[in-house]
Amino acid sequence: MYLKQVMDELEQELPTEDSGIDESRPDELPKWFREHIPLDLATSNLFKFKIRLQNGTVCEVNLAQDIDIDFEILEEQHERIPAQYIYWAAIYSELRSAVAVLELKIKSRRHALVRRILEEYKIKGTKLTDKQLNALVDGEPGLVKNEAELTIMQKNCGKVYHMVEAIRLRSEHSRSLAGFKRQEREQSGRQT
Repeated sequence: MYLKQVMDELEQELPTEDSGIDESRPDELPKWFREHIPLDLATSNLFKFKIRLQNGTVCEVNLAQDIDIDFEILEEQHERIPAQYIYWAAIYSELRSAVAVLELKIKSRRHALVRRILEEYKIKGTKLTDKQLNALVDGEPGLVKNEAELTIMQKNCGKVYHMVEAIRLRSEHSRSLAGFKRQEREQSGRQT
């Protein structure tokens, strides 16, 4: 129960907005979303979420928009891919760094808790088993909050990692499509 409360509090710390997608207008979703992703998932925070970087900057991630390919403006989109890739790779790097820092913070907090608990029980003349010690450490509210925060950060870091990989694949795919589009233009120019 306490863990759920902590997770809810952490989710509320980030500024909230709706997904920006009107469920009554599924035509606003990219075509591949409409064809392959159930509407309730497409309009949830699974594909659109916010992350807070170590410097306090909040970035909004919208997986659907950033990896969509529009055949009509393909060349324009293809030219923007390197900048998108660099941006999202930098965000991913920042998130990985934040995860590593939080992991160290949790490790340090665990160590301090173990020392404090062992000292308290030594003074009382009571010896704890490993299970008892772990239960006392794992139940500490500050540590639970840090671990819940780490879980959320790892989840978002994973999403951004896959975003970076999707942009890489999008680059390869759009390069091929741009070649086909160029061939179409050349063939239509010869026919007239």
